[in-house]
Amino acid sequence: MSNKTRKWSLHEIIAHLDINEQETHSWIAALVESHKADFAYYANLASHLKAMVKTFPSLPALLTELERNLIETVTLVAPLPLEFVARRRSSRRLGFRLLEEPSHLRLHIHQVKRPTHWRSPKRNLLLEHQNPIND
Repeated sequence: MSNKTRKWSLHEIIAHLDINEQETHSWIAALVESHKADFAYYANLASHLKAMVKTFPSLPALLTELERNLIETVTLVAPLPLEFVARRRSSRRLGFRLLEEPSHLRLHIHQVKRPTHWRSPKRNLLLEHQNPIND
């Protein structure tokens, strides 16, 4: 079954955010280093999501990896070289991409907060004991 025809599990939603951050790192590095930097988006591929969930099987592990990836994003863009900033078109592309990320994150946080938006055979157990985001 493709990802377009089914809901993701809670773990897959967080794995998607992890993969998205990792892909963003590669794109930023390529853009800053003047390489061809077309953003190839593979964070929705079932095999990649499955591998991420298998690598980080618990929700706390996935969330820790997401936090690490977010810190890495900040660390990557904090010391942008002046040569890059002077390339206005590239620096503008980076700025727009980074400004899009919070809305993407909020979209998936909304999914996590509303269990009807994700698939899990242990839905009630996960909600009662492992919901990472509290109102």
